[in-house]
Parts: sequence; structure tokens; C-alpha cells
Amino acid sequence: MTTTLLVLVVLMLAYGIYFVCTHLEKEEKNGKKAPQKDGNRWAEILPGYMGRTVEIVVKDPLFGIGVIHSQKGILQDLDGQWLEMVCEEKKKKVTKMIRLDQISAVKEIHKTVAGSSFM
Repeated sequence: MTTTLLVLVVLMLAYGIYFVCTHLEKEEKNGKKAPQKDGNRWAEILPGYMGRTVEIVVKDPLFGIGVIHSQKGILQDLDGQWLEMVCEEKKKKVTKMIRLDQISAVKEIHKTVAGSSFM
């Protein structure tokens, strides 16, 4: 009885592995890859914010660079996949790089001092 169940489990495991492998091969042959529309959308919008103070809101927390929900800073550089911004943390300037597909929103920040606005 035990050996019969063991053989049945091994056969089911082998069939599962076979199914997964063939499914992956079919996807590779068909070229089914999810298009990254978000990154392209931000690559078109963000050049208008170069050199300005912005707040970048991220989709998921980026603990490696210390961004939990959003990050404020000056947008310095931009390419097809990444943006570079200079942020002020604890009276030091820190450069951070964020992937465009991790961005969910961008807000421009206007600073006002004594009735006058500047960037």
C-alpha cells in the first residue's frame, strides 16, 4: 500500500514537472512577454521635469535605497529604464537611482518663501 502511494506521488510529480517545462517552452516560442508600458510612459513624461524638484511615488517599497512610499529630490538624469535624482537626507546630498517601471506617480514641488516662488 505504501509503495503504491509512493509510486503514484512520484508519477504525479514527474507529470507536473513535464507540464511546467512544456508550458514554458511554448511561451518562449510564442514570444509572450508582458510589455512594459509603464516604463515607456514615464520615459515620455519625465524629461519635462529635468532639473526640477519632484516627489516620486513608488509602487513597491525599495528598502535597498531607503524609499518606502515616496522620495523628494531634484531630477538629474533620465534614460529609457532609470532615473537619477539628488535627495537631501540628514543635511547630506544623496544620489538615488530608481527604475521607471517602479514609479506610480510624479508630483512637482513648488517651494514658496515670503510670497515668491522659485525652484
